[in-house]
Amino acid sequence: MLLSTVVCYAADRANDKRTTPADKALAALAKTVDSLKTLSADLTYSHSQPLFDTESIRVGKIHYRYDPNAPKLRINFSQFTQDGIKQKKYNEDFFFDGIWITRVDSQSKTVTAKQLTTADKPVPPFKLLSRFFPIVGFTATEDLKKQFEVKYTPPVKAGAPLNFTLIPKPKTIYAKDYKSISFVVPAELMIATEFIAQTTSGELVNIKFTKIKINKSQSKSVFKFKIPKGYTRSIHPISNAD
Repeated sequence: MLLSTVVCYAADRANDKRTTPADKALAALAKTVDSLKTLSADLTYSHSQPLFDTESIRVGKIHYRYDPNAPKLRINFSQFTQDGIKQKKYNEDFFFDGIWITRVDSQSKTVTAKQLTTADKPVPPFKLLSRFFPIVGFTATEDLKKQFEVKYTPPVKAGAPLNFTLIPKPKTIYAKDYKSISFVVPAELMIATEFIAQTTSGELVNIKFTKIKINKSQSKSVFKFKIPKGYTRSIHPISNAD
């Protein structure tokens, strides 16, 4: 089999017991994710709309801490550039705790909290995150295959990055928003660090992690945030959730 061969998973191969290169790559990725206790990285999020010839870029950080009782994930954007023009003051936060997503927007001075599941059925924060950002590869392999057709391109040489492309299956939660999501896994980290998504409306999203720290000492203060005075709060319990 040529190294450039693309290996595809399809539903009708569920009974195929052979171990493919894609199986091995997903197993290695899952092993790293399962051992993930903390993660911190710089994050760049670019969103382009070719139809309107416009692009926005947000820059910030992502922090994650595993806790069997109270896992936490935070994305903080501290810079925003629109078509080359940088906004002087910008701050936008997203908090995921397995039950709620909370967005704090300093531009509109609003805090919006939405409950996505019940307290007795928490969802891993990265799984919740993927509903709002095309950051994938941090959930169980079985869940990945359930939601997507997984295409894998083996590295061209030893030590080169692994490349995956996900095609949302019909009627899944991702099919409405995305045509495809690709992600890159550096061999030395065995964790996804770059994500390229094509939306169903023809837009392009690119997210990249840099300066990645895995299972390093991490201050709990990165998950704390004091809401400034004058902010409007909007709370949406699950009974009112979309």
